[in-house]
Amino acid sequence: MAAEGEVVSKILGVIDAVSGWTWFALSAAGILVLCLPGQTAGVNLDDLRHSWGGWILAGTILSAAMLAVRLLRSMHRKITDLLGRRRIAKSLAAMDAARERQILEELKTLSGDEWMVLGEFLQANRPFLTGWLYSATHRSLCTRGILEIKGGAQSSDVVYAMPEFVWRELWEHRVKILEGLARTAGRL
Repeated sequence: MAAEGEVVSKILGVIDAVSGWTWFALSAAGILVLCLPGQTAGVNLDDLRHSWGGWILAGTILSAAMLAVRLLRSMHRKITDLLGRRRIAKSLAAMDAARERQILEELKTLSGDEWMVLGEFLQANRPFLTGWLYSATHRSLCTRGILEIKGGAQSSDVVYAMPEFVWRELWEHRVKILEGLARTAGRL
């Protein structure tokens, strides 16, 4: 069985070694020799066809078949690559969606200090703020995926940013969140 696979592989290697344009040119030349009128450009094609017609026909058919195989293999590669890329993209999208759901679930477990930090973002009406690099609360939010550090540190301050899906979720519930934070701050 392995020997048969090697033979097929070698045959396909030979087909791939010759350009598709070469197979096309050989097929076209054979068709022209077989189909042009008997006396063309000072060459008597009737004598050539009479002596070599069978071989020319066989070569034309073989060249056309090799061209067809070459085209089919090329189409197969392109379709396989396209399907593979789609499958990978679908898999990555599913992984991203699962990660986003997991991060949004983290919002349910935040401490009061962490909610205060997120409230600062909502009060500023933007998904990024400058904060202290060594803040334990900010670092905790980064570890959970709710914040990300963007840009380099300027002294001990960095820019913290929320991923877009977190910002959308918080922005959608901003009134309720800010009212809850105001009530909490009033009790302190």
